Amino acid sequence: MDSVQDQLLDRIITAIKSLGLTGYEIGEKTPLSQVGVDKILNRTSSKPRETTVNTLKDLLSKEYKISKSWLDNGTGDMKVEREVVEKNSLDIVFQDMIGKVVGNKLDEIISYLEIIMRQNNEIKEYIDTQRVKDLVSVEKKRVIKKEKKKTD
Repeated sequence: MDSVQDQLLDRIITAIKSLGLTGYEIGEKTPLSQVGVDKILNRTSSKPRETTVNTLKDLLSKEYKISKSWLDNGTGDMKVEREVVEKNSLDIVFQDMIGKVVGNKLDEIISYLEIIMRQNNEIKEYIDTQRVKDLVSVEKKRVIKKEKKKTD
């Protein structure tokens, strides 16, 4: 590995150790094996693959909010505390707003559905009543016809 890769690996190991992560925990969250991660952390792995290094970088930056610029170049703070707090507070505000809008709309939708169900029941009852009336009417006509034939 060249010195840039060595420095990147040093920063990855520093971040993992500062977070108190174990090879097992990293193995659970990534496709990497516990043994492979432990070898990297103990520096018994001479040349970790680029995909392995990228997997560790992605895990640290996305899951643990380790700065990508710090990992890549060693610049800035290791953790991105401030940005995360601002983003989370904005997320909370938007989630709250969306929840209220959706919540209000859900109440409206539910009340409309209840109205439709009542109307459907009324329509069903009307149809059933009409069918009965039609059946009675048809039967009446049949009986009248039958009686008329008897008298003829």
